[in-house]
Amino acid sequence: MTVILLHVVTLNIIGAENRIYEELGRDAHWYLEKLASSYLRPNIPTLLRVRRGKIAEQILAQARADQLDLIVLPVDHPLLENGASVSSSNRPPVTVSPLARTIIRGASCDVLVIPFNKCLDCEKAWGRPTIPGGSDESVLLRVALPLTPHSRV
Repeated sequence: MTVILLHVVTLNIIGAENRIYEELGRDAHWYLEKLASSYLRPNIPTLLRVRRGKIAEQILAQARADQLDLIVLPVDHPLLENGASVSSSNRPPVTVSPLARTIIRGASCDVLVIPFNKCLDCEKAWGRPTIPGGSDESVLLRVALPLTPHSRV
């Protein structure tokens, strides 16, 4: 089993420079390294990926590129009423977000939807990356975790 942690850098700025994406990508990669070392067992092979673009499109593209068997998709807890689950009929319940619905419908592999009710704010947890040439902009990397540190996967 290999775990792939993916962060998609999305900017709502027309004509954003490549440099901005590259710097935000380096920052995001640093946070993914911290996330992996804090929440995954060291003996589990882990790949860190940073892509840029629209979130659903990039998640689906990464799943195809790596021929994934499973996408674990955290969904805000209030969006899943009474623990509603997603069936294999490719028809997600109305209670999941449009983003989750798009991923479920477009995925060529299984999608496990996990409710969460709390986010880990990576910048608050680990501070700012100290990367030479890193961005002065903040990378918004909040991770929806049903786990706690040391309850490792």
